[in-house]
Amino acid sequence: MSDFVSPYLPPEAEEHVRKWSAEGYEAVVWPYGKREFAKCKNCQDEGNVLVSYLGRGPFKYLPSETKKVKWVDCEGMPRGWYMVERTIGYVCPECGGHRIESVATKSAREKRKAVSKMRSITNEWAQSRQEDELPEWLQEA
Repeated sequence: MSDFVSPYLPPEAEEHVRKWSAEGYEAVVWPYGKREFAKCKNCQDEGNVLVSYLGRGPFKYLPSETKKVKWVDCEGMPRGWYMVERTIGYVCPECGGHRIESVATKSAREKRKAVSKMRSITNEWAQSRQEDELPEWLQEA
């Protein structure tokens, strides 16, 4: 029994992944840890599915300390570090983003959100530089 769930994508995300792949790049769907009591079996009650659109790679060593990177070690792709051009959260096609949370889960999510906001402020400059280089259809997503 797997400890992770690889969610399926909504049609819009599938189309973006196809376009990105046609340009010669890889896209990675982020798996979720399996939760025993999750109402939505696709997103494990997160409400979204995440896709990272990767750029150059793989690299054996960490290619940058200022740009977003992701370590990939999965079937069908060469193992290594990849530059992350953009990560998009799409509304889960199974539950429509209507997750049901416990008080503890909501509190933990709010804490993660605050930490994420702090990180996004730090990475804002690097992201704005990367978005200038992305295809128009991916910038608008």
